[in-house]
Amino acid sequence: MVLYRIFDFLIVTVCWNGAYILRFGLMASNIDYSNLEIPMIGVAVAVITLLFFSHNDLYTSQRYFSWHHELLSVFKSHFQAISTVIVLLYALNPSRLSRIMLLTYSISVVSLSLASRLLMKSLLILRRRKGFNLKQMVLIGANKSILEYAQRVIQTPELGLRIIGWLDSRGKAGKLDIPELSSVENIPTVQGEESPDALIIGYEVKDYPSQSTVLEHFNKTVIPVWILPDIEHTFIGYTIESFHSIPMLKINAHRLSILESLIKRGIDILGSLLALIILSPAFLLISIIVRVSSRGPVFYNQERVSQNGQLFIMWKYRSMFVDSERKSGTVWTKRNDSRITPFGAFLRKTSLDEIPQFWNVLKGDMSLVGPRPERPALIEKFRNQIPSYMLRHKMKSGLTGWAQVNGWRGNTSLEKRIEFDLYYIQNWSIWLDIKILFLTFLRGFVNPNAY
Repeated sequence: MVLYRIFDFLIVTVCWNGAYILRFGLMASNIDYSNLEIPMIGVAVAVITLLFFSHNDLYTSQRYFSWHHELLSVFKSHFQAISTVIVLLYALNPSRLSRIMLLTYSISVVSLSLASRLLMKSLLILRRRKGFNLKQMVLIGANKSILEYAQRVIQTPELGLRIIGWLDSRGKAGKLDIPELSSVENIPTVQGEESPDALIIGYEVKDYPSQSTVLEHFNKTVIPVWILPDIEHTFIGYTIESFHSIPMLKINAHRLSILESLIKRGIDILGSLLALIILSPAFLLISIIVRVSSRGPVFYNQERVSQNGQLFIMWKYRSMFVDSERKSGTVWTKRNDSRITPFGAFLRKTSLDEIPQFWNVLKGDMSLVGPRPERPALIEKFRNQIPSYMLRHKMKSGLTGWAQVNGWRGNTSLEKRIEFDLYYIQNWSIWLDIKILFLTFLRGFVNPNAY
């Protein structure tokens, strides 16, 4: 990781001095190249940045985590470092606080850092595919998580992880062509004897006495140990927190950090504003047609449920006759539903009736991407049918979602829709949101199940 530190130090100092030259040399022509104060500040900025990089584990092996986890950590570290630099400059030397210079530095250093990490990762992937730079692991136990882990390692050789043995696999090792180990004594623990670089332990709850024995044995070594706990009802994952040094396992928790929430909200605001501006002619045209094609208001609002059970008013173009639900009650629409107006059928088929929800996104009631919000009356029904149903409210509801772009919308399997919603929450990233938005446009808004 020394090479990473050198590259990061060079990137920070080059971007800092480059931003200074651009601001005061090219834009103002009053730069003093004999003044060493700015380069010295640049060195201090580099040291501060490297400290935050180290604090966020960017100089430890990232192969055990997803690549977007590393990129988000880079963004987070620079945000922390730049904030610290601004505070220090304001307190110690306010005259050096140039907003244009800091903005130029921020954009350039984040861009170059992300690009360098991606380049280094690409080079490492090439080496690992050729059998170099590998980390050897031993698996111990046979719970569901460790089986999924083994399959993922085998399917992604670019991670540079190689499983050299599996203890207590209950026959799973043979199916994946992994050597089966008979006892902990078969695992080398002394350097120079090809000891593993890491142990991945995943016992079922009923086998925890065996896990304790294994941990007791390897606590006498320096081999890193990772535990994949066997926990029921963890549909969207878990986190380990500390309460006055007492470890606590939090299951099915909200997974977004403050920074990730800010980034997601920023994308929502920018995306909804652009959509409202670009689609304003369509707003006017659809409003006129809805108004003249059937009696009643242009817009229709419903109470829906979003994150943590919060109620909000969701807006749509009216696609049904007035008071149509007074007789039918709260039910899903069906094919050839008599409650839907002729123009309303077109709006629903093309998803144009959802356009007003960009206003909900801008207000913060909804997000561009997330599980689709449902009505309270239907939620009371579904929560008793599907035990994991309410977990979809761990994230803010969305205009589009992972279930929708995979065809699970309208009158389709509710179980499959929940499965895809929970997958989205468990595997959320900015890149997954961007992928879903891209697929929404790529696959279009017309769906055979939308009626």
